[in-house]
Amino acid sequence: MTKVAAAQKKEKSAAKAQLMREKRELEHMRLRYLAAEEKKVITADRKELDELKNELNQLVLLLPLLLLVILVLFLVLPWRHFE
Repeated sequence: MTKVAAAQKKEKSAAKAQLMREKRELEHMRLRYLAAEEKKVITADRKELDELKNELNQLVLLLPLLLLVILVLFLVLPWRHFE
């Protein structure tokens, strides 16, 4: 093998190694981007779940009042019908 051929082979090998490093770095960047996007989705989903939980809690707090109103209406309205 001549010096020129050996130099070309070494250069080709170095270029291939550089390309592999760049591919690994690009894949790492892609995975970091995907993880960041997933984190945004999870944060938005968690916020939506918290809002739904708060709405349910408010409805649960109103339930006794609603039942009382229904009971009063049930007890009072039939008597008014006979007056």
